[in-house]
Amino acid sequence: MNQEHFITETGASAFLEHFNPNWRGAAANYFYQVIRAGAVTPAAVALGVETEVLRLLDSPYLWEKSRQNLLALESALLGDRDGALRFAEQCLQREQMPAGERQALKAAGAEEGRRVYMAAQPATEKQLAYLRSLGCADVPDNRLQASEWINQFRAQREEVR
Repeated sequence: MNQEHFITETGASAFLEHFNPNWRGAAANYFYQVIRAGAVTPAAVALGVETEVLRLLDSPYLWEKSRQNLLALESALLGDRDGALRFAEQCLQREQMPAGERQALKAAGAEEGRRVYMAAQPATEKQLAYLRSLGCADVPDNRLQASEWINQFRAQREEVR
């Protein structure tokens, strides 16, 4: 089964939407750590993550931001058990994939994350100045759009040459 199809079909990645986008990777890593420690079923993975979260929350040396993130993970594990189990199943399937396929999925996820981040940022002054120098009179909505416009202008210039 195509991994991307599985993720879309089941909504397994929706579980990560419980968390701040900057912490989703860290939340996912707890699932992978438990799998790499030997858990082989979604229920065992979810229980292992919950156990680890409770162990970490018991530490007197935990930073407040880390405590808030772990409390959010604990809440999601308890409040969206079905989502946690679907996500654990996705993680189990991903861990069984050949390394090259896992790396390709990871790279695709990183690229999507980069695009989402850029779409939320205003275009830089450097981008705006470069677009003006290329003869573009329009102002892009965000950094991603500016980057895409720059690439389009460059491609057009290459075609002319």
